[in-house]
Amino acid sequence: MGYYPNGTNCSACDPTCLTCSGAGSSNCSTCNLTLFSLNSTNSCVCLDGTYFVAPASCSACFVSCLTCNAGAYNSCLTCANTLTQQGGQCICSNTSLYYNGSSCVPCYGSCLTCSAGLATNCLTCSTPMALNATSGTCDCPIGTFTNSSFQCQACDPTCLDCLGSPTNCTNCATPLVLTLGSCTCSQGQYLNLVSSVYSCPACDVICTNCTGSTSDNCSACTSPKVLNGSTCICAGSFFMNTTSGNCVACDPTCLTCTDTTNASCISCNTASFFLSTSSCVCYNGTYLVAPATCTPCHPSCLTCTAGTYSSCVTCSALLTFNAGQCLCSNLSQYYNGSSCVACLGSCATCSGGLSTNCITCSAPAVLNAATNSCDCPTGFFMNSTFQCQGCDPTCTSCSGSATICTSCTSPLILSAGLCTCTAGNYVSGSVGAYLCTACDVSCTTCSGGATTNCTSCTMPLVLSGTTCICSVSTYIDSATGACLSCNSICLTCKGPATTDCVTCNPVLYRVINGTTCSCDITAL
Repeated sequence: MGYYPNGTNCSACDPTCLTCSGAGSSNCSTCNLTLFSLNSTNSCVCLDGTYFVAPASCSACFVSCLTCNAGAYNSCLTCANTLTQQGGQCICSNTSLYYNGSSCVPCYGSCLTCSAGLATNCLTCSTPMALNATSGTCDCPIGTFTNSSFQCQACDPTCLDCLGSPTNCTNCATPLVLTLGSCTCSQGQYLNLVSSVYSCPACDVICTNCTGSTSDNCSACTSPKVLNGSTCICAGSFFMNTTSGNCVACDPTCLTCTDTTNASCISCNTASFFLSTSSCVCYNGTYLVAPATCTPCHPSCLTCTAGTYSSCVTCSALLTFNAGQCLCSNLSQYYNGSSCVACLGSCATCSGGLSTNCITCSAPAVLNAATNSCDCPTGFFMNSTFQCQGCDPTCTSCSGSATICTSCTSPLILSAGLCTCTAGNYVSGSVGAYLCTACDVSCTTCSGGATTNCTSCTMPLVLSGTTCICSVSTYIDSATGACLSCNSICLTCKGPATTDCVTCNPVLYRVINGTTCSCDITAL
C-alpha cells in the first residue's frame, strides 16, 4: 500500500492503489498488476474473469462469466466466447449443455439444465424429476428411482420408495416392514395382494414363515420342526400337534409316531424293538426297562416282566411254567439256555449254576435268603461234594474240615483251630458234656489224669515217654510237684527215706534190696 502527502503528514492510499495522488479509489497512480488494471478514471479495477472482494482482493468469476460481481453462476456481467447472457447467467445456446471453461459439454444425465457437470449442479429437471433446492440434484418422485439411463423408473409394488433398483426398498407401505432392503410381512405372516392392496395374513400354525395360508406353503420352521419341501414336519421322535403346531415327544420306544402313547408308534427307536400293531415291543427273551431299553430275561424265560427266574410270562422249549417260573421236569436241574443241567450240589432246586442260585436246599442245609445260597447249620460244614458234614464233637462250628474248629463248646477254648482245655487240664466227659479236668501235678499238659498221661512238663521235670520225671538223685514231691534230693545212698528214688531208693549210689558200693540200699559184700 502506498502513501500520498497530506499537509505535513503522509496518508495511506486507498487499499486498491499501489501508489496514489490523493485519497479515494479514483486517485490511483499505479495498481497491483497481478490483480488490478488502471482504468481511465484513475481507479484500480479487477482483471477480466475476476471480481472485487473488499478491501483489496480479486476472486475468480464462475467459469462461464467474462466479468462478474460475485462468484456464482448467475452473477455474470459479461459472457465468455459465444455464450449468451440471460438474467445474470451465461448459458450455452443448447441449454442442456454447460460451459466447462473451454467449450459447451452435456450436463449430468439427470439435469435438464445445469451450471456444471456434477449431479449437484442442476438448475432445472426433466419431468417427472423435481429440483432439490438444498442439494441441487434432480430427484425422482416417491415410488420411483433414478436408473442407469437417468430416467425415473417405478419401484417394486411392495416398496413405498426405493434406491438404485426396483427391489431395493428404502421405505414400505403399512403393514409391510423393511427387512434388508425388501418390504415383507412380519414373521409368521405372508404377503397377500388383493385389488392392488397388500395385506399380511397369518401363516398356518405349523409355519414360522410362509408364502400362503396353508400348511404346504411353509418357507421356514421353528426347531425341532424341519422344512420338508414346503411343509414343516417334526424331526425324529416327535409328532405334530395340529392344534398348537408344536412338536410333542413320542413315547421313548417310538422313533416316529402319531401320538404320545406306546400304542401310536409308526417306527421303533432302536433295533431292540419291533413294531406290533402300532406298539414297539421288546423281542422274545428281553423285557422293557424304562424309558426305552430292552434287557435280557432269565435264560429259562421266553418272555418276561423282569430279569429274575420268577418273572417269566412264557417259557422256552422243554420247560414247564409254574407260578412265574420256567422249570425243568427234573427239579434238581436248571435251564442254561440250551438244556437242563444239574444244580450245584448244595441246591435241591435252583435258577442257575452258581452257589448263589439256590431256590431250595437239601437237608440239613438251609436257604440264606440274602445270598440265595444253601448254608450248613451250626455244627456242620460244606464238604468238597457240597454236602453238609458234621464237625468234630468238640467243635460248636467248623470250616472246610471236621477238625478245623471255628468255635467251641464251653468250657473248651479255641486254639489254632482246635477245641482244647487250658494248660494243666485235659478234655474229659462225653459228647455234649465235655469237662476240663486237671492234669497230674507233674504235667504241664496231658491227655489224661495219670502221671503217665503227660504231654509236656514244667522244669526241672523232663518228659520220659509220657511221664514227667526229675533228674538223677531227685524225686517228685507229690504235694508240690517240686524235685527234692534223694537220700545219699540212692541214685534214684521215690522219696527222701533210705527205704525209698529205686537204684543205689554205686560210689558207696550199695546194692538194692527191695527199696533199701545195702553194702555190696562182694566189694569188700
